[in-house]
Amino acid sequence: RFFHQQVGHSLSLREVLMSNSGPLGRPVSMFTFWLNSVLTPDNLAAWKLTNILIHVLCGLLAGLLAMELFAAAPSDHGIEPRYLGAFVGIVWLLHPLQVSTVLYTVQRMTELATLFSFAGLYAFVLSRRAQTHATLGRTLLGLTIMSLAAILASLSKENGLLLPFLALAIEVLLFHGAGTTDAARAIKYYFGGLCALTLTGILLLLALRPQFISGGYAFRDFTLGQRLLSEPRILFDYLSMLLWPTPDRMGFFHDDVMLSTSIIHPLTTLLSLLGLITLAASAWIARKRFPLYAAGVAIFLIGQSMESSFVALQLMFEHRNYLPGFGVFLGITALGGRLLERRSQLLQGGLAAAILVSLTLLLAVRVMYWSSDLTLYTAAVRAHPKSDAAVAGLAQTYLDSGKPDAALQVLAAHKSFGAQLQRAYIECRMHGNLPATRFASLLNMPMGHLGSYPVTGLAMLGGLGIKKQCQLPDAAYSRLIDRAAEIDTTGPSLRYMLYIYSGYYHQRLNQLPQAIIAMQNAHRMSPNTPVPLILSARWYLQAGDPIRATNQLEQASSIDRKYHAGFAHDIAELQAQIAAAGNKLPANRPR
Repeated sequence: RFFHQQVGHSLSLREVLMSNSGPLGRPVSMFTFWLNSVLTPDNLAAWKLTNILIHVLCGLLAGLLAMELFAAAPSDHGIEPRYLGAFVGIVWLLHPLQVSTVLYTVQRMTELATLFSFAGLYAFVLSRRAQTHATLGRTLLGLTIMSLAAILASLSKENGLLLPFLALAIEVLLFHGAGTTDAARAIKYYFGGLCALTLTGILLLLALRPQFISGGYAFRDFTLGQRLLSEPRILFDYLSMLLWPTPDRMGFFHDDVMLSTSIIHPLTTLLSLLGLITLAASAWIARKRFPLYAAGVAIFLIGQSMESSFVALQLMFEHRNYLPGFGVFLGITALGGRLLERRSQLLQGGLAAAILVSLTLLLAVRVMYWSSDLTLYTAAVRAHPKSDAAVAGLAQTYLDSGKPDAALQVLAAHKSFGAQLQRAYIECRMHGNLPATRFASLLNMPMGHLGSYPVTGLAMLGGLGIKKQCQLPDAAYSRLIDRAAEIDTTGPSLRYMLYIYSGYYHQRLNQLPQAIIAMQNAHRMSPNTPVPLILSARWYLQAGDPIRATNQLEQASSIDRKYHAGFAHDIAELQAQIAAAGNKLPANRPR
């Protein structure tokens, strides 16, 4: 809905394809969103149906890829490759962990990156599988198709850049550079060039942008070291959810994950590090006898390497397993196939059927959780009772359904700054006012790192006062939001929001200089939007200073034209008001 309202009608296709949704703009994904906004603008079910269709295509390619991989390693199993491959594809398709990727519309980016990655790997494996016939032409065709798929995948989401490295792992573990001399040489040159290009790119990036890695951590409540220590534990959490996918182990929100502050705190940090080393070592040792187990481990680890390593992202999200989970299912199925190869077909089929039926039932339960906001947030709080995001969502859902008392009850046990702000917001809506003593208690609370939860709470509370839906003590609110805006660890987009509300309240208090300073700070946080300049112009005009108002509007108009921000009408209205005010100036007053 947001995309349709904010982008679909205000931006051209060219502007959508040149978005800033990621380092590479993700134009392939953005194009599909744009198509939805044009073809089915008010039918949100069609947006989700599009995601479901992409998921089905991914599942089909996952099955076909698995079949080719099992056929490429006949010594790794004793069951028909097409049965094992189909089983892997169906498990991947039905696994309940995929629900949060498929039904959360924006994760279509992850789906599309995976779709093209599976397609690229399938083309590569097809070109390499018949090792005795792996001619130069066939090999080059496979590499070309895979490279094109990698481009499309990375333009869907940056994870697509990992596709050639997934292919490299498969080449090393399954094909060993087999083929004619020319084909083997082409493979060596391709992957050697890939590694050299990647290393050069990383070195150039670090040389030109030395803050690329560390800079993002200025706005996180964890350090690079803490993230690197925490991720091994999280990877084993992912593995546990993939192998034992009960609803109480999963959840859309994982902001309650415990940080690892040292290698032994918690102790599972050390155990997880040792576990990862053991897992990788076991794959390397078993690569000749169990190549598909080794390939499965490699796919999982490589697939996680971008979002679960040094990049300053949130610590944990389920959608990061969308492609890597394929490696887990491939490796486990390969081991299971070897274990059951001498067993009766009845036992093999019965076990496979039991697994698929169980997954289907668990999938149905998880889809049911996603059927409404109330069931989704209730399940999320049950699975993650310490998650601020889950608690905030459940409280807001109760409030939106006309049950403020239930919302307050959800928040009662949570003492965080964000939860207290949400309580204040609900009380303000219920009673129409908020005493200054309530703000005094908020001012005395330690703020620490401010994330989206408390900042959104501050903004929503301030919005009630601006819309006159609640009587706030303006001076107390102004002090509170000014204090929050000066916290350096808050990200630019959040500080922008805080400065905007700070400016509003200083203007309400007739403190024009402070209001203008707040708008200048907001503009510094987000220089591509004209909103702070438009507000400054309006306030200058109200203060009887059309000259400064005109200066602000000229800057705002320039930004609006350059970035197609959609504020031309607002700017024109203010310009007309300035012209009218100018005509009323005394003749001896400078214009």
